[in-house]
Amino acid sequence: MLQVKNLSVNFFIDEGVLPAVEDVSFQIKEKESVGLVGESGCGKSVTALSLLKLIQSPPGKIVSGEIWFKEKNILEFNPKELTAFRGNKAAMIFQEPMTSLNPLFTIGNQIEESFRLHRKELNKEERKKEIIELLRLVGIPSPELRVNEYPHRLSGGMRQRVMIAMALACRPDILIADEPTTALDVTIQAQILELLRELKQKFNMSLFLITHDLGVVYDVCERVIVMYAGRIVEEQLTEGLFSNTLHPYTVGLLKSLPKLGKQYGKTRLETIPGNVPNPLENIPGCKFHPRCSKVMDICRKDEPQLKNISGNSSVRCWLYP
Repeated sequence: MLQVKNLSVNFFIDEGVLPAVEDVSFQIKEKESVGLVGESGCGKSVTALSLLKLIQSPPGKIVSGEIWFKEKNILEFNPKELTAFRGNKAAMIFQEPMTSLNPLFTIGNQIEESFRLHRKELNKEERKKEIIELLRLVGIPSPELRVNEYPHRLSGGMRQRVMIAMALACRPDILIADEPTTALDVTIQAQILELLRELKQKFNMSLFLITHDLGVVYDVCERVIVMYAGRIVEEQLTEGLFSNTLHPYTVGLLKSLPKLGKQYGKTRLETIPGNVPNPLENIPGCKFHPRCSKVMDICRKDEPQLKNISGNSSVRCWLYP
């Protein structure tokens, strides 16, 4: 359904050219759920925004690559084609619902905008009926009353459900969710993830989930892409990633997860030493080598390519020549 080929995105700032995403390629099949994981600043959200051509210019620019949706290159769409594509064929749930919702309009007004744009055959009464049904579908109680509420009257979990309802208004083929549970407590997180699973099955859509939480990926996704410093470093089926981790960075991410057991609360969590490098910093060789426990001489000199290890596994590491 969606194929990204050699995508690179730069930001042109006063300090110089900042490469946020470099030579990224992946695909998402029909009805498939794919997770994109990595630390903050690794390029996850920039990749997600690129899929809808939402990179703000200036300062950002997609400098190379192609993004194909059902045999059409999104990057070649004119403004009219983009409007027809966004929200209709592909929709996005943003990270913080309070900043994504307009405080001056009711949630009903904001959901209705998608209907006015993409489903013009509906009259006002039909639109309101559809909106109430959508709010009911995403688990908002008393939708007949909530449709007239303003965003500040809703909890964080309810606002995120409204964002999901807006994204699903036109039954998109693919739903892009950018850290949809980051600002929510653990109980509400679980409810939102379960809701996304149910809606994916109900509408037979693809799901592209961006997160820094590998636990979320394990619950929701069939396949996982791991990013570091703007590049894909590993791609595997979810079960394979957890049972046979390939890249040292992914190993570090998994080890840093808290584990329940006898030693819970008695031992310190493992961490990956150092920090994600500044994108302006020109690191020779593998971008991860300053933090890697298995670094070799070649890692400091030459950057490895993303290699296919088996049918469903790829890794960017000199441990796999």
